[in-house]
Amino acid sequence: MLSVRFTTIVLIIVLVGILIPTSTPAIAQQGQELLQNPDFEGNFVAIGGDSTKQVAPSWQPWHLPPPAGADSSVNLEPDYQPAPTNRVLSGSAAQEYNTFFATHDGGLFQRVPVAAGENLRFAANIYIWSSATFEDPNTSIQPQGVKVSVGIDPNGGTDPTSSAIVWSTPIEYYDEYREITIDTVSLGTSVTVYVRSTVSGAVGVNNIYVDKASLVSSGSVPVTVTATTPAPTTPAPTTPAPTTPVTVTATTPAPTTPAPTTPVTITVVPTTPASITPTPPYQATFPNQLEYVVIAGDTVIDLAVRYSSSVDAITQANGLASSGLIYVGQRLIIPVPAGQGQPVNPSPVTPITTVAPGGGEGSLANGIYVVQAGDTLFRIGLRFNMTANTIAQCNGILNPHAIYIGQQLRIPGAGATCVGGTVGTGGQQPVPAQPIYGTGGAYGSGYTNYVVHLVQPGENIFRIGLRYNLTWDRIAQANALYNPNQIFVGQRLIIPR
Repeated sequence: MLSVRFTTIVLIIVLVGILIPTSTPAIAQQGQELLQNPDFEGNFVAIGGDSTKQVAPSWQPWHLPPPAGADSSVNLEPDYQPAPTNRVLSGSAAQEYNTFFATHDGGLFQRVPVAAGENLRFAANIYIWSSATFEDPNTSIQPQGVKVSVGIDPNGGTDPTSSAIVWSTPIEYYDEYREITIDTVSLGTSVTVYVRSTVSGAVGVNNIYVDKASLVSSGSVPVTVTATTPAPTTPAPTTPAPTTPVTVTATTPAPTTPAPTTPVTITVVPTTPASITPTPPYQATFPNQLEYVVIAGDTVIDLAVRYSSSVDAITQANGLASSGLIYVGQRLIIPVPAGQGQPVNPSPVTPITTVAPGGGEGSLANGIYVVQAGDTLFRIGLRFNMTANTIAQCNGILNPHAIYIGQQLRIPGAGATCVGGTVGTGGQQPVPAQPIYGTGGAYGSGYTNYVVHLVQPGENIFRIGLRYNLTWDRIAQANALYNPNQIFVGQRLIIPR
């Protein structure tokens, strides 16, 4: 009798173990976090070894390319890096991405496994700082129309242009974190969540900070996938139509007698290279010009009024961007009416041979190219088969839109030695990232308590200021920077403490 009872108990335990699942699938539990690394913690990963694409583990960057024929400042790929400590909302890290003197349409995404029919909510806390003047790293001054939103692709796709994505309404705000949410129902075994920002203006810097994201389920809803099966059809019997034999007659083309040709005499007239003197469209109104060095507070509009010139004439004469950006210390040509300045006497334009792919030397003098009217770094890069960023890095140019006529640019691979060492067209020179601390004994401008920061690829003086909680002008003053845009990789900057 005891043996029968023991056997019965064992059978009951076995049946209970079969009927009751040992654990509930994680994705079916309401309120459980489904994202990997929702707080953007851990060691950031340089995507493809690119130091300008440092993204928190489990997240991926994305951006939309510029439309065909767009200006070089439209829809640039943002730089991605860990956020400074004063922009961290939760935990010890947050994600930053930004564009400098350029617009963008992009952000972050993550693909997440779920069950079909999950009622999901995605949330992300986003901070925006957009400033054209950089006077205060905590206050957006003349913001550039930055809007942010979040989205979910219920099918788990990774195309940010997909019409299947459910987006929140884009909103614009500055200098604070706000939580943005979106709800939808998963239609498959995965979903993709997106953080997105768009920028309408290209002046200054546009920084986006993301922290404390979340994807949770509030329960499942029935999802019916209806597959329609076409009713079987019985093909009607067909009677093959009688075929009539077709006789193919091969015809031999009649011989043709070519018409006599009259010999054409080509006379080669040797030409002497002439000096090409392009006539700018504004020269009829402004036949003279003068040279001017920009000082603090100058704008193109002010200079046009001061010298009886025009904004278009100054912009065209100096190859300025459409935004009219100029900077302190820049040398400008000001087209002026007759009776002012000096008559225009342009020197002959020297043709420059395009560098062949692979970086052979053309007709550059020691690898130096002199900027001409209408040049941009993008166009110069196309001419020499390299990116604008490569030329900017080689020349220590922080703002790729701030070049000027007559400026001498080093062209990598054409015999030029770059600022801070040779820079190849395929990569950047690594620089130690750790700051050097010092106390006692003056350094540089007389500071006795300071940090020496080694400039990294992709950094600018404003980002460095955020890192050390200083305004950019204090760093510029401490290092006697005549032009704060002109810092370069490997440069040692004094950071006052």
